[in-house]
Amino acid sequence: MASDTVPSKSKALQCSKTAGGLEQHLVWTDRDTPKPKSKQHLVQIIASALNPIDYKLPESALSVFLRWPLVPGIDFVGRIVTPASGSSLRPGELVFGATSFDGSFGSLAEYAVVPANLVAPLPKGVDPLHAAGVNIAGLSAWHALKPYAKPGSRVFLNGGSGGTGVFEIQIAKRLGCHVTVTCSSRNAAFCKDLGADEVITYDTTDIFAALSTLPKFDHVVDNVGHDRSLYWKSGGFTNPHATFVSVAGAITFADLSFIAQALLLPRIASRGRAKFMFFAAKPDAAALAQIAAWMADGSVRVHLDSTYSVEQAPEAFRKLKEGRTRGKIVMKIAAS
Repeated sequence: MASDTVPSKSKALQCSKTAGGLEQHLVWTDRDTPKPKSKQHLVQIIASALNPIDYKLPESALSVFLRWPLVPGIDFVGRIVTPASGSSLRPGELVFGATSFDGSFGSLAEYAVVPANLVAPLPKGVDPLHAAGVNIAGLSAWHALKPYAKPGSRVFLNGGSGGTGVFEIQIAKRLGCHVTVTCSSRNAAFCKDLGADEVITYDTTDIFAALSTLPKFDHVVDNVGHDRSLYWKSGGFTNPHATFVSVAGAITFADLSFIAQALLLPRIASRGRAKFMFFAAKPDAAALAQIAAWMADGSVRVHLDSTYSVEQAPEAFRKLKEGRTRGKIVMKIAAS
């Protein structure tokens, strides 16, 4: 689509408040089509994948820093309409990535403006709907593992079947690690198929009892965040100098208090606990390109839990909040 044919008005999924849950206030409605600045692409959105941050931040005390009415969504796959100044991308080219990493959101819309450094070309052979779910989950998995895990490392992933865990299992195996995960018994075979070496089913097994029978771990990633005792008891199942990365949790004062305690507690009083690392996803074009290359050659797969239309947005967000997804939830924006 040429830039001079961009409609002045287009639709976006918007909400003006979150009382009782963001999903209760979502409206697919007209707005002025956003106009890109020189270092931004204008992208026609094909699909967007949901992430917990899409509702956790707007429903938190930090929502006062957001721009309202809010258009949720960060991950996307789409088509370049107007390239950023100096970009090698061309109108019509398929791309995937993120609309922001600063809480601006915006991908649940027909059109979005996207910083030029947050997108990558869609490799040939990669399903666009699969690419829609890569950015936040894929980069979270990469940065939770790559700086810490080495070939031969024993890695424990708490929560292996969700959007981030699915990438972590596969990336950890690509890095040459031995991988143990937790998941429900329903998802045990699924995690094994992704490459997990050992699976602990939390609904049939005491996790701490199971961990105590295994060789100790060099690195831990918590994708769940519901039970903070996993960190406080980590000395019982990790090696000296092990790291513990948290990529989950609500944005609450209790959550922030835990992070502060875990980060500031002197190591001498840690009772052997792993070194705690606070984690937030960040842009990384090289990592995104590597994950895309693995997707193109089939060595990393994206699993879609479910797909929804924009009219089904409340249902999609309710599904996300259940925390029982197997892979990614994707919302289709374009009609075709």
